[in-house]
Amino acid sequence: MNNIPTIKKLIKTALTPLGHTMYVYGGGWNEEDTFASLEARTIGEGSAWKNFFLTQSSGYNFKKFLHCSTLGLDCTGYIGWVIYNLLNTENNLPGYVFKSGELGYRLENLGLGIVSEASSNPSHRCGDIFFSSKHSHAYISLGECEDKSILLLHSSPPGVILSGTPSPVCERRSQAQIYAHRFMHANHPQWYAKFPKCDRGADYLYDYHRFRFYKVVVPDPDELSSLTATQILSNIT
Repeated sequence: MNNIPTIKKLIKTALTPLGHTMYVYGGGWNEEDTFASLEARTIGEGSAWKNFFLTQSSGYNFKKFLHCSTLGLDCTGYIGWVIYNLLNTENNLPGYVFKSGELGYRLENLGLGIVSEASSNPSHRCGDIFFSSKHSHAYISLGECEDKSILLLHSSPPGVILSGTPSPVCERRSQAQIYAHRFMHANHPQWYAKFPKCDRGADYLYDYHRFRFYKVVVPDPDELSSLTATQILSNIT
């Protein structure tokens, strides 16, 4: 993978553990839940992630594996791992795993980008990171579809997945929801057979703050930000 940090590399990195990494509360954190674990400060995937997925059934209950941090990733553990693999080429450097309500501000303080406060209808650009203390969650946006629904990458029970939100302007099933199902079914059939749920609710559209990387830190030479979310995935995969 190209070592230059770009928006395209960010998304390709975020797609790497998709469909074979379980949601584990505390995954990506150290035992004290104060810092990024070794797995979240390692180039490449954790050695146990895929094997753990293969042993799980459709009835997976993450509450049985709380703080088994080597087995998978939680929402900020996932994003921290993605950012580490985006910006670094060697292991065991300082990490980027922070609490969901603080995530964007901590990245901003590191000089990586800027936070926009929550609004009723925040704009989405490919590579934006949305984080919320209200929802205790964070995700990476792929941007908007034509009907204003959002495709997003996140670790949410049962695991690391592509999801689609409803459209805020249309009542029928959204383009993002339809595409997320098609993508997971086509590209990760073993996952989809166990965990076919890809839809997410309208709450993903509201009460989130947005972190956006500075272009000098993570440029977009491929101009992905000018494409729709579905075009972006087609371009990358």
